[in-house]
Amino acid sequence: MPNKKMAPRKLYDAVRRNQLEKVGEMIEAGYDLDARLPSSGEAALHLAAATDPKIVQNLINAGADIEIRDRDLGRTPLFWAAAGGGSSAVDLLIKAGANVNACDESTTPLYEARRMLEQSEKFIQKLESKKKAASRQYTETVKAVKQFEQIIASLLAAGAVEDQLPEEIQAFDNFEESFWSEQDLQASEQQKIETLRGVFDVDGNYNELYVLAPADKTAAALTELRGAKSWQKQVDDHGVTLTEHGCFVIQFKGHRWSQVLDPVWNRGYSGEAEELSQTLNTRAIYFSYSDTAGAFEYNLYESGKLLERLAFCEGHVDGYESKLRQIDPKQIEKQRTGFVDAFFKDQDLVAAIIAYSVLVPAENSAAGQRLTFDHIEWYEFNRIDYIELAPPANPGSGATNPFAL
Repeated sequence: MPNKKMAPRKLYDAVRRNQLEKVGEMIEAGYDLDARLPSSGEAALHLAAATDPKIVQNLINAGADIEIRDRDLGRTPLFWAAAGGGSSAVDLLIKAGANVNACDESTTPLYEARRMLEQSEKFIQKLESKKKAASRQYTETVKAVKQFEQIIASLLAAGAVEDQLPEEIQAFDNFEESFWSEQDLQASEQQKIETLRGVFDVDGNYNELYVLAPADKTAAALTELRGAKSWQKQVDDHGVTLTEHGCFVIQFKGHRWSQVLDPVWNRGYSGEAEELSQTLNTRAIYFSYSDTAGAFEYNLYESGKLLERLAFCEGHVDGYESKLRQIDPKQIEKQRTGFVDAFFKDQDLVAAIIAYSVLVPAENSAAGQRLTFDHIEWYEFNRIDYIELAPPANPGSGATNPFAL
């Protein structure tokens, strides 16, 4: 029988990696399916509901509690599925008897689905206004709209009542201007990249991984952890053809941190942050950002141990813990993105979200596209490598929400 205290993390990691067979083995071995992560308070079914309906079905069949609530917001797995765009998971949970009218302090699954549908539709309009209707983000967001429409229909058919809730809390309209102003961005283009620290942003929804190690060591460790079909070094000299499971490992001149980014599917590599920090005995940061949802999250690890974690959405701190300092979440809510900017400056790191648009123009973000780097202007890279990783053991087939955190 496994150690129950270890079960939440091991089971959660297997779900996060969409390892259907491994999850099945853990179920057979007697893992506690309803154990919550001590750090963030969610159970395996919460994550599965937002990612993989096959795992949802297995967990339900094995007796996982479909009404279990996470500690941060008190939400059931149906909330996670509805907000994450997992229409198949919503249907499975409803069929299993999930309460479609479950409430946390201020919202319901139906309300969350409507909110995300509205944000998806606004994001489509935004992309159309910027003539990005041919981009991957546009295609994924159109899929998300269909998913949320299906979720809403399923919830209503199952008896969800129309929400009698206060007006939706705005995801603060100035969110995408709250890191740096447009003037700051223009001014930054006159500076050398090695002088920049903190966070600055362009429009988008991104997941990024930073490792306090040279790019070659980061790439080598990632290759060992995930397996790789190929590792192309210094691709800025000759270009690269994007693949379905590829990622860039980059390092700016004058910077100690390397950055890992997925140009095709914008995968977060959240688990790899912890593993790389342990493998390389260094610090690593997983950073997720959405100007659409008004949300950001970071996890700071050192030598495999979590040092600090922050999750922020729609003006509120959803979760914060730190072994480095004691801060009142209300102070974070007051500073908002300024708090994150200061955090990255303290780490001597530039969170260059703009690297996506600099490295990968929107029209060239699909697998099979050939990229050259003649368009790179003021950015100065110390190194750009490209790794074609082995595909996940069991790719998820659930949510298509492009702003899922």
